Amino acid sequence: MSVAELFIKLQILAHRLQYLGDLELKKDGLTTKQTLIIITIAKFFTKTAPSINDICKVMYTSHQNVKKLVDQLVRKGFLKIARDQKDKRIIRVYTTLKNDEFWEKQQKNHDKFIESLFSNLEVEDIEKFNQLSDNSLSHLDTIVYLNKKKGTDL
Repeated sequence: MSVAELFIKLQILAHRLQYLGDLELKKDGLTTKQTLIIITIAKFFTKTAPSINDICKVMYTSHQNVKKLVDQLVRKGFLKIARDQKDKRIIRVYTTLKNDEFWEKQQKNHDKFIESLFSNLEVEDIEKFNQLSDNSLSHLDTIVYLNKKKGTDL
């Protein structure tokens, strides 16, 4: 298999995972992309609430995309936004009590769903896939950094 085929298969895999995730989350009124925003905040911003730009940098996506998803999650009560106390130009994004209670209640069901997506893989396969994914993400981060340094960022 060529790296071009690998690239295409990864794109198809990502699309199918998003499709199935959206089907699973639909009953909760969420999408996979909205959930990714919540997970990004929880995983990468444990000490300080992020700004929209902070989230954009971690997710490698546009301000417009993140703002749209954050606004949707604010309307649904999963997030709230507030001006930074020190710099009023900055808007911070916070998870809400509703968000915390929802995930506490739904975590087992969502974990089962995610496990079902990979139930055909052996533990060793999952560990190897995680290792390969980590290596690829690290390499892609380097490429992004070099492109930003050259001024060719999107």
